[in-house]
Amino acid sequence: MRILQIHSKYMPIEDSTIEDLVEYTENYDEGAIEEAFAILSRKKDFSIHRNVTCKDVKQSLSEISKAEGEEEMTPTTGSRRRRIIVAELIRNGLYIEDEPRDELLKRIASMTQGYVGSDLELVCREAAMFAMRDSGNRVGFRHFEMALTKVHPMMNDRIREQYAKIQQHFKGGLPIESQPLPEYQ
Repeated sequence: MRILQIHSKYMPIEDSTIEDLVEYTENYDEGAIEEAFAILSRKKDFSIHRNVTCKDVKQSLSEISKAEGEEEMTPTTGSRRRRIIVAELIRNGLYIEDEPRDELLKRIASMTQGYVGSDLELVCREAAMFAMRDSGNRVGFRHFEMALTKVHPMMNDRIREQYAKIQQHFKGGLPIESQPLPEYQ
C-alpha cells in the first residue's frame, strides 16, 4: 500500500480529506497555506504523534486571514494547492488522517498482488486518465478498476520460472576456470 500512497500522493481522490482542504483553501495564496502549516507545526503538542485534523488546518488558516487583514491574496489552482498542502504536511512532519483515501488504496492494494512498483505507478496514471476521460476532476475506485483491466503485472508465472532457472543455473557459482585471478579480487 505504501507504493500506492507514493504514486497517488498528488492525485485528487474522491471524498478525500486533502480534497476538502484543497476546496477550503480556494481563496488563499501559496504563502498563506505554507504559513498556516508552519504555525500549526509550532503550536500543536506533538509529544507522540504529529497528527492534525482538517479542523486544525482550517483554524490555522483563519488565524492567517486575521493577521494579514485586508491584504489581497492571489489564489492558486486546485492542483497547485494540492501539491502545496501535501508538501507542507511532509516538510513539517505532519500527518492528516485521510480515511477515504486509505480505504481506497487498501482495496487497490488487495487487488494488485504480484504488481511491482512500476506497475502500480502505471495503474495510478491510467486511473487518472480514465477520470479525465469521464470529465471528472477526482479519481474514484471505478477508475482504478478500469485501470486494472488494462494494466497487468509485469511479474507473471512465466517470468518467475525463468528467474528460477537462472538462479538454479548459477547456484553452484562460476566454474573454477571462469573465476577471476586472486590478484584481481
